[in-house]
Amino acid sequence: MIFSYPPGSGDNPFPSEILIDSGADYSILRYDIAKDALGIPVETLPKTSSPATGISGKRLQTVETNIGLTIPYGARSIENLHFPVKIILDKNSQPQISLLGRVPFFHDFRIDFRMGYTDDKSLGKFVLYHEDKKRKAVNYKKPFDVHIKK
Repeated sequence: MIFSYPPGSGDNPFPSEILIDSGADYSILRYDIAKDALGIPVETLPKTSSPATGISGKRLQTVETNIGLTIPYGARSIENLHFPVKIILDKNSQPQISLLGRVPFFHDFRIDFRMGYTDDKSLGKFVLYHEDKKRKAVNYKKPFDVHIKK
């Protein structure tokens, strides 16, 4: 991925790896990348109203901003996305790598991990394309609520 700030400017392009995390609600940009590489004024951004909570259960204060994002893959690339990210303020609680979460990425793109694509089980294919065709929600059932009797 190539990050830039402010979004749409193409200023300060910074290539970095990012983990596509289908279990993460939101995208997390590492503090050092935000501040040092992109020059985002992290200290001046307003804190989010609710802390982020990861798999550790620890509640972490964040700020939120938009960055520019270019996704190169193969001979193609998806360019100039304006992308919301959260930045964890606690420098000692940073993820090892920035995370690309569901909102809005999984809503705007179709993402396929095709692990059975070849006869070699260690190889696969990653397919990404913009989800242009939105279907009417009335044609789909919402997940049901699970009620556990005590």
